[in-house]
Amino acid sequence: MERSPIYYAEQARTPILIMHGKNDTRVHPSQSMELYRYLKTLAGKVPVQAGCYMKAKAMAIPVLPRSWIMPCV
Repeated sequence: MERSPIYYAEQARTPILIMHGKNDTRVHPSQSMELYRYLKTLAGKVPVQAGCYMKAKAMAIPVLPRSWIMPCV
């Protein structure tokens, strides 16, 4: 459990942007959404946004066209 970002989420103090590849084969996008929803429950303590790379598998691509990005929620 201590390796999970959710374990440390309550310690967050800076705005968070969660980006995830919709076709990622290593980490399912639901894990990013779980973190996003949990951070939202912290009563606005930390601003958080989530986005999905619609055509990318993983985040190893340094620059992607903005048209590939859309809100996940």
